Amino acid sequence: AMSRYVVNAGAFYSYVAQGISRPVGVGVSMVALMAYNLMQVGIYGLFGFTVTSLINEHFGVALPWWVPVLVCIAVVALLGVNRVDLSAKVLGVLVGLEFLVVIVYDVISFAVAPEGVSGAPLSPESLFVPGVGAVLSFGIAAFMGFESAAIYSEESKDPKHTVARATYTAVAIIALFYAVSSWAMAVGTGPSAVVDASAKQGPDLMFGFLGDHAGVLIADLARLLFVTSLFAALVSFHNAAARYFFSLGREQVLPRKLGAVRRHSGAPYAGS
Repeated sequence: AMSRYVVNAGAFYSYVAQGISRPVGVGVSMVALMAYNLMQVGIYGLFGFTVTSLINEHFGVALPWWVPVLVCIAVVALLGVNRVDLSAKVLGVLVGLEFLVVIVYDVISFAVAPEGVSGAPLSPESLFVPGVGAVLSFGIAAFMGFESAAIYSEESKDPKHTVARATYTAVAIIALFYAVSSWAMAVGTGPSAVVDASAKQGPDLMFGFLGDHAGVLIADLARLLFVTSLFAALVSFHNAAARYFFSLGREQVLPRKLGAVRRHSGAPYAGS
């Protein structure tokens, strides 16, 4: 709602600073910066582990985890200092392919359905079980980043309308997509077997299912797109952190040099 009245790449910082006070806004911005950067640290580790595992599995080459991480950092940095629409185009293609593979998985799951298509996994009773706190925490984390549309307000053509529409649309699509896909995973494996299967296979549950019912090629494609989804998350969080640094540098909360932008792209290269 505030995006219609406050157009600023600082997002949370600018909202809180104007709505409450500047000191509180600075505190909020530091929390956001820490969160976005710590998310990147964790995802880079997962990216390196996943890529080296795939390379070792398919080519028999054992690489240190940090080699693909350094390559990824270079590509993310390159996208970070260029026009935001370049990042948007790259991410748009990758996310579209990722959606397509998950939709294929959902369709196959509902078609296989060893125990039939049941609404049991959607029962509210399933919430009241041990460990539900971890499940809810993971669910909240799955939505992390939806608020980042506000950081692009200064680079969008119609920020007073685009930011709100993008945010509401993202939340609606993510919620529906996650709900249907989670249901499909339970139905495809069988509601009575999904807990044991996920405990045994862990993250490979989806890939193993695709390998059994859609072929190894589709399963490998899904693994590759899992890697690209990590890359997309890294680009997104990097852009968010860069624009916070830019906004805070411009406001002289942080060193003013962080508020510098590239002349031809308008991207915050110092913050990036």
